[in-house]
Formats: sequence, C-alpha cells, structure tokens
Amino acid sequence: MRITSLKNLSALFIMFALAMNLTTACSKSDDNEGVSEAVVNSMAGTYKATIAPTMGNKKMAEGPHTIYIERVAGTQQVRMHYENFNAPFLDGNSKPSETARMPFDMTVDLTFVATPGENGAVALKSIKGYFKAVPHNGNSVDPKQLPGGIAIPNPNGFETDKATAEGTWKDNKLVLRILPNVLPVVVNVEAAKQQNRQLHHHKLNQK
Repeated sequence: MRITSLKNLSALFIMFALAMNLTTACSKSDDNEGVSEAVVNSMAGTYKATIAPTMGNKKMAEGPHTIYIERVAGTQQVRMHYENFNAPFLDGNSKPSETARMPFDMTVDLTFVATPGENGAVALKSIKGYFKAVPHNGNSVDPKQLPGGIAIPNPNGFETDKATAEGTWKDNKLVLRILPNVLPVVVNVEAAKQQNRQLHHHKLNQK
C-alpha cells in the first residue's frame, strides 16, 4: 500500500508540474499576441497635432499641424509623417512671438512597430526615421536666427535617415517624442485623430 501511495503521489506531482507548464506557456503566448489587427487598423487616419521643438526642458517653438498615420500592409507597423511644419518661437513668457519664427520648415517620416503598452495603450518604437529641414523663406539661414547658439549642419538645409522616436497611442490620441539626432532638440508631438464627420465637413468647406 505504501508503494501504491508513493506512485499516486508521484503521479500527482507530475500532473501538477504539467499543469504549471501549460499555464506558463499560455501566459507567454498571451504576452506575445501583440496588438490586434483592429487596433492597428484604427490607428490610421488624419490627426490634428500640436508640435513643440524643445531644448532641454524649454519649448523653443510650438504650433498646430496636420499629421498622418498609415498602416504598413501585412505588418504590426505604422507610418507617421508630416511635412513642412513651421511655428513661431516662444518668447520669455512662453507666448508665440509676433516677429520670430523657426528658420527651418520641418518634415518627418517615421515607421513604428506597435506593441502592447501599459494600461491598454499601444507602445510605439521607431525602426525607420527621416528628418528634413529646409529654410523657411528659401534663403540660407543666418545662425543668429537660432536661439541658444544651436549649431546647424548646413544653413541651406539638411536631412538625415537617423531620426528616432517613441511614444504611445490610446483612444485615438497620439503622444510622440522625436529625436532628429542631427540637432540638440527633441520634437514633442501630441495629436488627436480627426473623426470621419470632421474630415467630411473639412472637405465640404474646401469645395
């Protein structure tokens, strides 16, 4: 009887071990499921954004702009891009200057991998990044126009494919931190997706 009891006890231990392995495997499988197709698809659209080039903790400039998100077909990736952003510099009271503007127009094109984030958010990390700056008025930029003595690669404009970014998306709201990696600035982006009816209204107003 003692031998039978030992066999039964061993069998119970084996069943328990198998059950634990199965639970762990399922848990890991759930963690690796990624962002659902529906969520990735819903990220695509037109967004109204506030863009703020920042140096340290100080905003240098800030203004509204339109940005676009598209899904990269067949992947868990999205492309975010905007063109020719420009805004007034902020004065000492953090108010838009009436006379001084960014000397460059900024174009950004980034591809992100979408993964599950915290509290139901989608975490975004760039795998490709393009940043371009061209003189706002078409003329070579005078370095004196730049605040804080920022050194620029070329007063006639510059571009790089080394830009990086990360951020989050949740409930049709996007938050990004973009590093051009060619200037000592961070470009902060906060954006909200335009609803279809807003887009339709906008198109009607354009006719």
